[in-house]
Amino acid sequence: MQRWCAGKEGGDDHGPVKPSDEPVFERGLTAVIIVGAFRVNSGLTQAGKIIAFLSYFTIILNAMMSITRMFVMYSRGPLCGPYRGGIGYPPST
Repeated sequence: MQRWCAGKEGGDDHGPVKPSDEPVFERGLTAVIIVGAFRVNSGLTQAGKIIAFLSYFTIILNAMMSITRMFVMYSRGPLCGPYRGGIGYPPST
């Protein structure tokens, strides 16, 4: 159980999903830009619609990642509290 609490102070620890999810999201956004560029070039859509979709997707993605992080921190709190000297207190030396 102590393995879950081995991260750095300040909530800088990441689960096994974090290193693998960012390249997937970046590739997805890159694909949207490339496909959107071809559609704008052929006259099927406007550039503003592609930019609006990218900003909308980024806002939704960041909100979901922050909510997921809050759930992870909330679930780890009772487990890590005894190892760090209590929740809300500095670690005992």
